[in-house]
Amino acid sequence: VKREKGFRWIGAVHEYLEVYGNILETDIAVTHRKHHKTAAPPSDRNLKIYEKMVEGNQTLTPRDLFYFANELKDHKQYNRAITYYHHFLATKQCWIEDEIRTCQYLSDCYRALGHEEAALHSLLKSFLFDQPRPEFCCRLGDYFKEKQKYREGAFWYELALSAKRSDSGFTQVEYSTWYPHLQLCVCYWQLGDKDTAKQHNDFAASFHPTHPSVLFNKNIFAEQSE
Repeated sequence: VKREKGFRWIGAVHEYLEVYGNILETDIAVTHRKHHKTAAPPSDRNLKIYEKMVEGNQTLTPRDLFYFANELKDHKQYNRAITYYHHFLATKQCWIEDEIRTCQYLSDCYRALGHEEAALHSLLKSFLFDQPRPEFCCRLGDYFKEKQKYREGAFWYELALSAKRSDSGFTQVEYSTWYPHLQLCVCYWQLGDKDTAKQHNDFAASFHPTHPSVLFNKNIFAEQSE
């Protein structure tokens, strides 16, 4: 970005570039991530900046509320994160993708605190903002599968395969490809439909042929056919 254009970075943390003029869309993709041999603990730099803003009674924009809640969640301050996620949604000045992600993150926080029903309600709340997304369908499928309600779980995994993907760039393709097929394999096996279970494992293998669970299932099906 050329300095002579006078564009400004907005925000104290997770700044964004305010641009204008002749905007052209392109299929160029940028991946921004860190590479570590071992998982590093989250940095507290951003959290300290937000804490200082709160202590100084500075006004937090809706965007600040969202990212502050994210920092709190990453630092396992789940109760405070929940509070700020709700403050964020209450502003009703949110980008739809952040609203939907907030429902996911709220569910994660409630689940970490052992509040399963609240976690479930947070997932369902995402449907107020858009059609069911594959990520949320799979999470709902996981909820029922863990409770050994395999028919209900299968419903949500099937829906994940046909649900709308986000075109925002935040899509996690595994939730509309190999993952629901792999879980459907488990559900149908438990329901006694081993042929359908095998079909779904084969579909999962077409996306992720080296996944340990796919390979394990293949061995099981091979043993069954002997």
